[in-house]
Amino acid sequence: MASSTVIFKQLDREHRREVARDAERLRTAKVTPVALQAENSILPPNTRVRVRNLIGYAQKAYLRK
Repeated sequence: MASSTVIFKQLDREHRREVARDAERLRTAKVTPVALQAENSILPPNTRVRVRNLIGYAQKAYLRK
């Protein structure tokens, strides 16, 4: 399996293109802000997220020695 190189400029260009497309869709009322948020969300709307040990996670993730 061949790996490909990711170029930041390319990712940035694609992201800006997507943002401009979404802004145009909002401006022309082709999509509502709520619908666009749902499209761009990692989780489906109304998903409940529960972190069982937030303090432990934060210590592990951010207070590494």
